[in-house]
Amino acid sequence: MRRVNGHPIPTYNVIGGACIKGDETRLAEEVGWVHSYDLPEFITDVLENYLDFKSKTKSQVDFLKYWDDSGKEFIGHLCKTRYNTIPTFEKDKNYYFDHGAKDLFSVKDLGRAECSAGIYDMIDVDVKIIRKNIKIVEAGGAGPDEKNTALEKIVFSVSRMLLVTRGEDPRTDRETYDLFLKHFIDTGLVEASNREVLETFRDRNSEDLSYYCDKIKSLGKEVIALYKG
Repeated sequence: MRRVNGHPIPTYNVIGGACIKGDETRLAEEVGWVHSYDLPEFITDVLENYLDFKSKTKSQVDFLKYWDDSGKEFIGHLCKTRYNTIPTFEKDKNYYFDHGAKDLFSVKDLGRAECSAGIYDMIDVDVKIIRKNIKIVEAGGAGPDEKNTALEKIVFSVSRMLLVTRGEDPRTDRETYDLFLKHFIDTGLVEASNREVLETFRDRNSEDLSYYCDKIKSLGKEVIALYKG
């Protein structure tokens, strides 16, 4: 799973190259991702390239040989250049539904086994956003507007990142803050002293967020620690 414009979308990580053969044994490696809607076309592209490789080598070639020779590079490049640009909902709503589904794709509809890896992917995106913006704030060179933007990104990502572990899929910013308060502040998983910051962001009660700078940085680190712990 990934998020595009705030919407979760169903995706698959693309891996290959695994081998079970004595000293040559190795795990598969990830080279990219593809949307479930594009999966049939993606597989066709890969198999056509594989068959082309076999015809040119004029010998018996298994998929592992193809992978090591040129397949890994081709497939990784294919993911990035052809299949990783997701249109907006207005341009093509098919990408926001799973195959055969009549309702918008949502983490609420997924089973535990099928969504665990996707959940980690989505959480890790927010972890990176939080860490990146904490560095911007701590560097000290940011102007007032840039600093405010960084603080906003920290608080929003903090509020969103663990909601998928509760099966929540908020559609608005306000709902995101409310659900974080419900699942993590009200339950005591995150310090209650952070409530004021979250409610301030939710209600847009302050234009200058620098007053909360230290508390926001602390909140970001606390929620990452909660996830890692």
